[in-house]
Amino acid sequence: MIVFLWDVRTLDGGSARGITDDGARARLAASNCMLANGVRGRVERAVTLTGGGWLTDGYRRLGSGWSLGLRNGRVIWVTFREPAKMKQAS
Repeated sequence: MIVFLWDVRTLDGGSARGITDDGARARLAASNCMLANGVRGRVERAVTLTGGGWLTDGYRRLGSGWSLGLRNGRVIWVTFREPAKMKQAS
């Protein structure tokens, strides 16, 4: 199952995190947090891992999503896609 992990770094050096099943809801949650007291953040697609543990180790990040920042009091989104890690044939 595809999920969207979001996290935002806050002004006090902390962070806020969440998970949704929808990219638009993840972006909305991250935006609201960012406007309240955020510095920068990220929303990334992930897949659930069966038998996993907590928030950070129950999911495998897929390397695509959006990073976010603030400019003139507005949330700015930038799409990212990290290159797939290819195993070298031996």
